[in-house]
Amino acid sequence: MHHHNGTLAPTPPFDLAQTLAFLNAFPPLRDEQTIASSTLTTAIMVNGQPIGLRVTSAGKIEEPCLAYTLYANDPLDAATIAAAEDRLTFFLGLDNDLRPFHAIGQADPAFAPVIGQLYGYHPLKFPTPFENACWAVLTQRTPMAVATR
Repeated sequence: MHHHNGTLAPTPPFDLAQTLAFLNAFPPLRDEQTIASSTLTTAIMVNGQPIGLRVTSAGKIEEPCLAYTLYANDPLDAATIAAAEDRLTFFLGLDNDLRPFHAIGQADPAFAPVIGQLYGYHPLKFPTPFENACWAVLTQRTPMAVATR
């Protein structure tokens, strides 16, 4: 087994705990990974190679840092590592700058508590366009309770 350790710097504010809470509650992604002790463990395909991935927070909400480990049967070259980092950044929305949104929302008395409650959450994206398309079709044509089952 080959592995690579690295870090990523999300755009602040970022709170991995908010992301993990969402993943636990969102039916189409809930069972695709393991969440334990504030750590996300999942798998992704990169350049046709399955890669195990473990992510944990190594920073603070205003100075976020994610520590990750990639696991693979084959050696991990620089291109595969960069592609895995790109996929992880996309999936977790690490490069989303929500500060302008927060400034607008905090000026709204009705919305400011929502920002306070979800502070540091970056909206997730489906890992692949195929998964996004499947979810779109299911939610358009099937009642949510039926699609969840």
